[in-house]
This record gives sequence, structure tokens and C-alpha cells, in this order.
Amino acid sequence: MWFALSGAGLEFFFYGSKCQIELIADGMWVSPEHCARYAIYVNEVQIVDQLLSEPRQLITVCDLPKPEHITIKVIKISESCQSTMGIGQINIDSPEGIEPTKPKKKLIEFVGDSITCGYGVDLEDYTGKFTTATEDFRKSYAYLAASELDCDYSMVSYSGYGIISGYTESDEPHSDILPPIYDAVGCSMGKFNCSTYPQNIKWDFLRQPDLLVVNLGTNDMTYVRDVIDRKLMFMNKYIDFLMTLRRYNPAAPILCTLGIMGDELFDTISDAVREYSRITEDINIRCIRLEPQCAEDGYAVGWHPTYKSYIKAANRLVKGIREWLSW
Repeated sequence: MWFALSGAGLEFFFYGSKCQIELIADGMWVSPEHCARYAIYVNEVQIVDQLLSEPRQLITVCDLPKPEHITIKVIKISESCQSTMGIGQINIDSPEGIEPTKPKKKLIEFVGDSITCGYGVDLEDYTGKFTTATEDFRKSYAYLAASELDCDYSMVSYSGYGIISGYTESDEPHSDILPPIYDAVGCSMGKFNCSTYPQNIKWDFLRQPDLLVVNLGTNDMTYVRDVIDRKLMFMNKYIDFLMTLRRYNPAAPILCTLGIMGDELFDTISDAVREYSRITEDINIRCIRLEPQCAEDGYAVGWHPTYKSYIKAANRLVKGIREWLSW
């Protein structure tokens, strides 16, 4: 079982006293800047938060004096771009075996960039260097909002990616764009079993989300700027991507957001949503502008949001979702 996306993982329960889990790294374990960061919980208490910095790790998750009901959760808290990780085997002392925990009643799928990944949030120094050790999706607005609404989540998010351009410091668009890989299980420098890139495996879409939240455009702005033709290109490609989302998720409400690291393209996104609705007669879609981060809340690596900024954004998002969907 392989994990690529931020927050990917597994959760199960059993009756017993001992559990060991074998974790498998992809080829990126040799790079301390890129290896996967993960956390393990026992009965909702975190017992591990570390990097998968060797090919295999056998973790003794619990070893209790007597059997009891135990719930185990393993989650990947760094993003897909850098590395992936897998589960080799699970060893327990229960004759009944393990059972997956039940899914929550609702699922929110977040489609975004580094802001959704929690990029650099654990280093509140905008001049600092990003490594996976500084990234924690659990502090992002997306995870905080899903937790407040008691929903399962899926984080289709890649740092630096956009709709027509990834982050760029030149006058040329960057090739890191999300729409072509939306239907993949991930996109990474690392390979499953050091043989297969996750971007070459299609997502099954078996469980449909109850809400889609799209937060893209921040990286595009580094290329679009105030160029009218580029704004029009962004708008048209945004409409195309909304149609892609609707094709794969025919019933889910779509909520389009922007603003945490700048809201310059929000009006263009609003125009795209209106035009999409006009073309398709799909009215199950809305926009919410998120408040830009401020100096008093600090800045993380590369001017990214701090935990304080994420809390504010999550509160605004939750308020908007509850007003719209009555959750």
C-alpha cells in the first residue's frame, strides 16, 4: 500500500496488545531534504513524527501489558511532489485481525498548491530553506477546515503548481500545472517500489467527494501579472479545469477560493465561475475570497502562511461552507 498525496494514510483497529508496522521509502530516502515525513497515532495520541530516512523502518507502535481495543493511524504529512512512502507489513497479536475504521459521513476534496500542503509551516522564517521536515499539512487551512466540519479529506495539492503556469521568476510560464495530473494518484520525484511514478497511475474516483474546494491561482499570478492576454488565458483554462472537475465529480458542489498569499486573480476566477455556469447551466458552484495573510501573523518559509494565518483562513472557509451547504 503506497501513499503519495498529503495526508494519505491508513487507519484500523484491533483487539490486542502489540502492533508493529513496516514502512517502506521510495528512492528519495537518500535525500534528507526530500524524504517523506509521517506521523503515527495510537488511540488519537501521536507517538511518532519523523522522516522516513532509510529504505525500511519497522516501528513498534504499541506493546502493552494486556490486550485492549486499539486504533492505529498512519499518515503522510509531507506532500506528493517530494517523495512517497508505503506500508510493507502490519504485525499484530490479535487472532481476529484488523478492521478498517469507518469513514466519516462526508468527504471534502481540496485541490491546491503549497498553501494546501502546509509548505514550510514549521519554520516561521521567510528566509529559511524548505525541506520536508518543515512541511505539515495538518496545520494547513484545508486540514483544519475538514477537522472542524468532521469530514474526511483528500489533498490533491502540489507546491508551485498552477492552472497555466507554475511558480516562475521569469517572463515564461513554468510547466508545473495541475490539470493534466488531476486524475493521477499523485505526482512525485519518487517512485512506488522505485519502479513506478504515481503520476502514471490513475485515481479510481470510487468514493465521490461531498464538496470540492479549489485553491489555485497563486502561482499563476507570478506569470499572469497585469497582462490582459494572460488573464484571459488563465480564465479560459480555469473554465476548462472546472469542466474536468465536474466530469469526474458530477454531483459535488464546487467552492473556488483564493487569497491567502494574494488575491490578485480572485476577480478573474469569479468571472471564470460565472462564465462556466452560463455555458454549462451548472449552478452548484460558488466563490469565497480568503483574507490575505498579514505581517502581524508572521511568515513561514518563502513567505508562506503561518499556523495563525491558516487558522484564520480555515475559519473563513468553514463559515462559508456552513452558510452555503448548512453543514
